[in-house]
Amino acid sequence: MIGLRLDYTAVPISTCRDASPVTLRGCGHSGLLEDLRKKVIFLAEVERHFYYQKAKIHFLKHRDKNTKFFYDILKRNAARNSILAITKSDVFIITSALIIAQEFIGFYTLLLGTKDQTRPVDNGVFRWGPSRISELTLNLCRAVTPTEVKTAVFQISDNKAPGPDGYTSCFFKKAWNIVGNLICRAVMNFFRSGRMLRQLNHTIIALVPSPGTPLQSLTTGRYHVVM
Repeated sequence: MIGLRLDYTAVPISTCRDASPVTLRGCGHSGLLEDLRKKVIFLAEVERHFYYQKAKIHFLKHRDKNTKFFYDILKRNAARNSILAITKSDVFIITSALIIAQEFIGFYTLLLGTKDQTRPVDNGVFRWGPSRISELTLNLCRAVTPTEVKTAVFQISDNKAPGPDGYTSCFFKKAWNIVGNLICRAVMNFFRSGRMLRQLNHTIIALVPSPGTPLQSLTTGRYHVVM
């Protein structure tokens, strides 16, 4: 979509270049060429950052847009991480993409979708080890400050995977003057109440196959679950 906008923006530039300066001034568009040029540069930079984040590449060719370079990396990663077949617990190999997806959903539904009663804290366990002095204990229990929240946010790399809303940490850093207060309030409320907002309590599970052509099911432990 970014590339399409870039192409549409580049077309008027060639048209303006063909027109004479007198024609541009007469139509009141003397600054049109410069505005379009800035827009093309901006969109090209946005496109480069988009594929940079998608490809997870930490080295760049600074002398071009890297469009083909990033496309090649994305295609390679997609081919390498494709799960074309798995072996179920009954040693039956399935190759249908729909059935494979259902198998994964069923596995995690049983793993994460069951209720388990929480166990009370055994205070005797804490008495077995060395104890901290009261000053350090109070420091651990003190309220979280907005400065600490901001520091934690700004320590996150700009190219980390985005959240469920599609925004990376870079967005929140750039818009901190607008969203910073809301983020601080949400985080501090969690530490006060121990309850997290449902809008934030999301988990993305990504399956990363260890071998080049994975066949074993999740129960074999041959997959790393990245949360």
